[in-house]
Amino acid sequence: MRRVEIEQLRKERRCGLLIKIYMQKLEQIIIYQFMEQHFDQYHEEQQGDIIDDDVNKTGLNKEVPYEELSGDEAMEQSFSVNSQYMGMNRKAKTNLLMSSMIVTKSILGVGILGLPYVTYNFGVLFTLILIIAFYWQTQYCTNMFLQCKNLSRRSNISTIGFAAFKSKGIIVFINLIIIINNFGLCFAEMIIQGTAAQNCVKSLFNAYDGEWYTERQFLSSISALIMIPMMVIKKIEKLKFAGVTAIFAMSLFCITLITSFISTIQNEGFALGFALLPYDFTFIKAFGAFPTLLLAYNWEFNLFPVAKGMDKPNDKKVMKACSFGMIIATCFYLLVGIMGCAIYGKDSETNFLASVNKEKMGIIQFYLLNGSFYVSTVLTTPLVFFGARNNFLQLIKGEKKNKVKGVNFDSLDEKEIALLKKNKKKRQQSNKYMYYIWSIGLFVIITIGSIYIHSLEIAFNFVGSVSSNSIGCVLPSLFLFMLMKQNYQNKSMTKMESLQESLAKLFFVYSVIMSFVCLTSEILTTIYQ
Repeated sequence: MRRVEIEQLRKERRCGLLIKIYMQKLEQIIIYQFMEQHFDQYHEEQQGDIIDDDVNKTGLNKEVPYEELSGDEAMEQSFSVNSQYMGMNRKAKTNLLMSSMIVTKSILGVGILGLPYVTYNFGVLFTLILIIAFYWQTQYCTNMFLQCKNLSRRSNISTIGFAAFKSKGIIVFINLIIIINNFGLCFAEMIIQGTAAQNCVKSLFNAYDGEWYTERQFLSSISALIMIPMMVIKKIEKLKFAGVTAIFAMSLFCITLITSFISTIQNEGFALGFALLPYDFTFIKAFGAFPTLLLAYNWEFNLFPVAKGMDKPNDKKVMKACSFGMIIATCFYLLVGIMGCAIYGKDSETNFLASVNKEKMGIIQFYLLNGSFYVSTVLTTPLVFFGARNNFLQLIKGEKKNKVKGVNFDSLDEKEIALLKKNKKKRQQSNKYMYYIWSIGLFVIITIGSIYIHSLEIAFNFVGSVSSNSIGCVLPSLFLFMLMKQNYQNKSMTKMESLQESLAKLFFVYSVIMSFVCLTSEILTTIYQ
């Protein structure tokens, strides 16, 4: 009799616990549905309160402390790639030097290979002017994003866009831009991997074009098999080793190029086509090279994760870290652009590795140059893919509404509890399989594309003129103009604020024209060739 009472008591406790969990879940869903129903109204009222109550506290150049910003950490996590793979712990904070390194690595990427071709098209003098101009443009657009942060009290590009336009559609649009940008970068890195692998294999086995083991289909497939385990990783922290190794590989690439430059200039002198002014200037070809510079300085989607990862961040400190990081990246760009063009001149291609040969470089430098960039891209491709895939999955899933199925708790027994647990396990298993299917499927599409469309110029021009230009220049200028329009409805602007509003409009028009000119130049260049 005592045993039966104990068993009955256990059942009652189990049922009571399940009812408690059910009621908590029901309460969460009711709150969720209420917030969803009043989402737009809430943000409109909140923005109105900010304008009315803080009219003397906030403004274009009056900083809002980072700890007072709205919590967008869940959305930022999918964008915060570089700050995590550099080895940062979420709880740990970075100093100014480490933050500058993160900015440098965020900027440096596949775009560096296009700089010798840019130098050939514009000449050393105009290349120097253009790179300095793009450095200043990136600096100013970064500052515009920080001003948008102060006006909107948001710390994420998507939620700043929502504050500016009061529409969920802008969040979808920004996600699409970031997806296009990151998938485009993955595509470009896979093309470079194929070129580097072909160079090494052909040289190592003295093989000619047409041999099966030198074909891009075979070599890119091998690279893809190497990367697949990294492509399905769910936590970016597991890939933090890749970022540090990639920085080492990029440094080795630059050191090798310097040694090759010294030996080549001593033995052969400057290559034909390397000149202070453009050697063979063609307007269409020159502007077709512009997207390479737009792509090279694209990093703004990592601005706020980097800023919030700093120790006691403020706008001045963030801008200082950004400036140092951009200066280092600019030095790398000038180094590779000028030295690469000095070695190969008019033979420079958009994919610099396609220009490289062991006769001019030397055997050791040839293998180091190709090998270091191959390792760098193999390790950074999964990191770039991580953010693109997460945003893509978030986009296709949309906002799922949780549904509660009625459960008869009075008749609940151990079998029914076991059945509920079994069904939950099945759903988790199904989600796991879908995650792997989407991850591998998207990567296979990128790999196939890089095999059959192996023109790096197409990837650079499309990504640079569309997504990189949108993230780096179109969005900050448009958001700043819209937010100023909202925040200054009830108060007048100073002369400086009016000037900044005019500059935002000017930058928006300039960036839209730039996208159009770059895309048109690419089409005309293809027809011209």
